[in-house]
Amino acid sequence: MAAGGIGPNQLWTCRMPLTDIADGWKRRSNWAYLAYSDLKHNYNRTLLGPLWASLQWGLTIVIKGFVFALIFKVELASYLPFLTVGLLLWQWMSNMMTQGVTVFITNRAIIESISMPMSFHVFRSVFFLFLYFCNHMVVFAIVAVVFRVAVSAVSFLAIGGVALIYLSGLCVVAVFGVAGARIRDVIPLVGALVNLGFFVTPIMWQREMLGARTWIADWNPLYHYIELVRAPLLGQAPAELSWWVAGGCTAGLLLVALAVFGRYRKQIPYWL
Repeated sequence: MAAGGIGPNQLWTCRMPLTDIADGWKRRSNWAYLAYSDLKHNYNRTLLGPLWASLQWGLTIVIKGFVFALIFKVELASYLPFLTVGLLLWQWMSNMMTQGVTVFITNRAIIESISMPMSFHVFRSVFFLFLYFCNHMVVFAIVAVVFRVAVSAVSFLAIGGVALIYLSGLCVVAVFGVAGARIRDVIPLVGALVNLGFFVTPIMWQREMLGARTWIADWNPLYHYIELVRAPLLGQAPAELSWWVAGGCTAGLLLVALAVFGRYRKQIPYWL
């Protein structure tokens, strides 16, 4: 290797994940169709199809909204939209973590029988969960109409938040998928941490309720991701800090994902 240069092995390590990702992206019509089929398959032979899940979530959210609005002594008209967006975003993000850790394990049969880029399974899983999230957003649309949540130019800032969550989700699924395939103990560990994260993230409760302890929310990256979508949908501009934290975390996750996925991608089939 020339002094100050990059050797052939290092170049291959850098290119390998990008090549796999590019190959996976070229097959986007395939994984997008399979993700959509997965969503439909869960509700075969039902009258309302995927809307059943939205109805179930809607009922759960309304009941929780009434109960916790009384507990926290807040106005239902402002609390229920806040709670609805928070719960829907948390479900999306937590599913990417808990299902991402088994993404390669659940696709073992395909991986062992068909030659395709490993990123294909990551793309498929994340897109499926995104479709699931979009389906559930019907609940928020109804809540927004009932409680007259204002729609303005600020609302479109939520698109940026959704994009950051989606990109971070791809990275998380790739890294967690590798970890789960290699070490099975990671699977219950992720589940436990996700359950803990729910209680320390402002979803059921609001940041302002912490009083002088708002740092608990401010130091939580998940809060900032959620706030980038929730605040605009509720007619408020997200804090600049949330953009910086979520953007920085996304950049960091991208670097980690490229390193981990590039290093261990070829070993995944031997771990399943």
